[in-house]
Amino acid sequence: MRTTLSAVLASTLLLAAATAQAADVFPAKAYTKPDEPITVQFVNEKGDEGKKAVAELGAAAAKLDALFTPAAYKDIIGADSIPTFKLFTSAGEEIKLAALKPAARPDNGRFDLDEIYPKIKEGGTYFLVWKDAPPLVIETIFNPGRGPKELEKVKTRIDLLSPDERKTALASYSPAATHMELAEYAVITTDKGVIKAKFAYDAAPHTVDNFVSLARQGFYDASAFHRIISGFMIQGGDGYANVEGLAGMGGPGYQVMHEFSDKKHIRGVLSMARSQEIDSAGSQFFIMHGANANLDGQYSAFGDVIEGLEVVDTIARTPSETGSGAVKGAKPKIVSIKILTATAEIYGLKK
Repeated sequence: MRTTLSAVLASTLLLAAATAQAADVFPAKAYTKPDEPITVQFVNEKGDEGKKAVAELGAAAAKLDALFTPAAYKDIIGADSIPTFKLFTSAGEEIKLAALKPAARPDNGRFDLDEIYPKIKEGGTYFLVWKDAPPLVIETIFNPGRGPKELEKVKTRIDLLSPDERKTALASYSPAATHMELAEYAVITTDKGVIKAKFAYDAAPHTVDNFVSLARQGFYDASAFHRIISGFMIQGGDGYANVEGLAGMGGPGYQVMHEFSDKKHIRGVLSMARSQEIDSAGSQFFIMHGANANLDGQYSAFGDVIEGLEVVDTIARTPSETGSGAVKGAKPKIVSIKILTATAEIYGLKK
C-alpha cells in the first residue's frame, strides 16, 4: 500500500503530540519571608507519571524531582526577552512587565518573580500562567485579623502614638509571608450529584487552606448536609452530621480565625458556618441557595460553585424544620470532597 504525504504528516503530528512534554511551574518554597526572593521553578514532566503526581499531590509533586526536568531558558524567556508566562491579578487583569534584569535570568529553571514583577511585594493575590501548566497562586499572607482592611479601622489610633510606637504597630500589619501553591478546585460528590467549586484565594486564604487540608485528609467523606433552608443555604461538614441529636455541634477539634471580606453571599457562594463567636468556624460550611446580604462581612466566604447549581437546588428541596432548617431522618449525603489541580480556564485566566 502506498503511503500518502497527508498520512505521513498526520502520523508525524500524532507522534509529536504523544512525545510533547507537559509543563509545570512550582514554588521553590511554599512560604517565603518578606526579605526573601519570590522564586518559582519551571519544569517539564517526564511522561504520564509526572502528570499523575501533579493531579494527585499538587505542588507537593515537585519533591519527586525524578519525574521532572528543568525547563530551558529559551522556554521561559522567549524572543525579545519577553517571558512566555503571564501574571494576573485575582480579578483577571494582566500585570505589566517591568524591565528584565540580568539577576532574573533563570538558573536550572528557577526564576525570581519579584525581579520583574516588583508589584508582588506590595501585596495582593496573583495567578501565574505558563503553557498548559496548572496556574500558580501567589498570595500575600497577613496574620489573621491583621490585614489591610483591619489596619484602616485602627489607623487614627496608631497615628496618635509616638514615632517609635507607630513604627512597631504598623509593622504588625505588614505581610507575614508570601504563600504559593497550584490553583485548585473542589469536587463535592453527593448522593444527589456532583458540585464543583473554585476558591476565593484573595478573600480568605487561611480559610481555603483549612478547607483543602480537611478535604485532603478525608474529613468530609461520608458526612451529610444536616441543615437546609430552601432559598437560603445548605450546610454540611459536621463530623456529627449522621448522629441524631448532635448534628450541627461537631467540628475538627479546633477553630480558625475569621476572614470577613467584601465578597457577597450570593447564590452559589461557599462560606464557613460559625456560632455567635466570630472565631468559631472549624469544618462546617454552607453553600448559598439564594442571596442574603445579612451575611456579608459577617461570615468567611471562600469559594464559588462553578458547576452543579442544579444539585444545590435538589438538595435545597429536602424537607427540614421550619426556622432552624434541621434535617430529621435521612440527610443528603456528602460522599466525598476531592481537591484537584485547576486549569487557567476555571479561574477565567487567558494564557
